[in-house]
Amino acid sequence: MIKRIQAGLGLLLLYPLTNLAQYPGLTGEPWQVKTGMEKCSMSRQLNQGKAVASFNHETGKRLSFTIEHHPFISIASAVKVYASPSLWRHDQPLVPLGESLRKRGNQPFKISADVAEKMLHYLSQGQGTLFSYQDPSLTKRHKQPQLTLSPAFLQPGLAEFQACVQALKPFDPKLLDRIEIRFNYGSAALSPKALLTLTDLMTRLKKEYNLAGLKISGYTDAGGHNHQNSEMARMRVLSVENHLIAAGIPVELLTSHYLDQGKPRYSNNTAAGRAGNRRVDIQIIR
Repeated sequence: MIKRIQAGLGLLLLYPLTNLAQYPGLTGEPWQVKTGMEKCSMSRQLNQGKAVASFNHETGKRLSFTIEHHPFISIASAVKVYASPSLWRHDQPLVPLGESLRKRGNQPFKISADVAEKMLHYLSQGQGTLFSYQDPSLTKRHKQPQLTLSPAFLQPGLAEFQACVQALKPFDPKLLDRIEIRFNYGSAALSPKALLTLTDLMTRLKKEYNLAGLKISGYTDAGGHNHQNSEMARMRVLSVENHLIAAGIPVELLTSHYLDQGKPRYSNNTAAGRAGNRRVDIQIIR
């Protein structure tokens, strides 16, 4: 049976104790909350300040959870995440919450929104969160390491964090993940407004944890001949692709296609509708 070892009333427990990185909390220290108009965070220092566990929620995004650790973590491994019962309810089973990856570097744990939201829910109900991961550096006689996040000292920080999140603008995934770049009539040049939109997109992509790619689609309005519109749509896609590549997006993350006036999103019977159809859509893929 795996023996549970707790450092005082620490936040994180390691099962079993090994010579690997450990994340004991500081005895009796509550979660620290930072509030703002665009971001709310709830974090706690671990291992005498060498690691920080954080829940973060930004405007237009969903909840995320990270553990930043110093020094550098050199080995990556798969992670399974569970909700674990309280110590006095050891007869209760673990509840699977999802999977993640323990990455190399100074931020080994980056947990996706779906899993982070479940984690916070179970923590608020008095249950811990267990991270179980394989570590290739261990010999066969070592047991698989397991790291548990305890619900201890979650209040009153949780109430303040939730109040901050409720004050943020609501999350709308359909609008968030589809970016429109509009073009002037007969032009494939990026306008100042389009360049500003792309700059904002690049800032956002630097914070994306699970980016799998960008789908770029070009369209035109109903004016002109089909072959002219198809070529214009292609040139608009190239303008956006070239800008993203120059800004540092790896070309292998980009997929593209272009149409003429087919499948209009807006009505071609009005000037405003036609302006909306002269565009390139960028879809974020996770």
